[in-house]
Amino acid sequence: MEIKIVSTKDELFAVCHMAASSNAQNEALSEEFHRGSLNMEDCLILKEGQRIYGRIILNRYLTYLTLEKIPVERAVGFLKEACNRIR
Repeated sequence: MEIKIVSTKDELFAVCHMAASSNAQNEALSEEFHRGSLNMEDCLILKEGQRIYGRIILNRYLTYLTLEKIPVERAVGFLKEACNRIR
């Protein structure tokens, strides 16, 4: 699995349609991207192949955190990387 910033429209679409997130949260996130209050560079993802297993928005705070079913070690590594990027 790789940790990276969203860089394609396909990744952005997947980020806004994660199964482990509620429809309301996915819609709110999609609306923020559409309005321009968030950019793709604000979104860190945990990805393997074409599938996204985690997302988090990097602002002054970590928001819109969603993790699919993944091993705890990978979730911890993803969160550590997110924290390192907002410092």
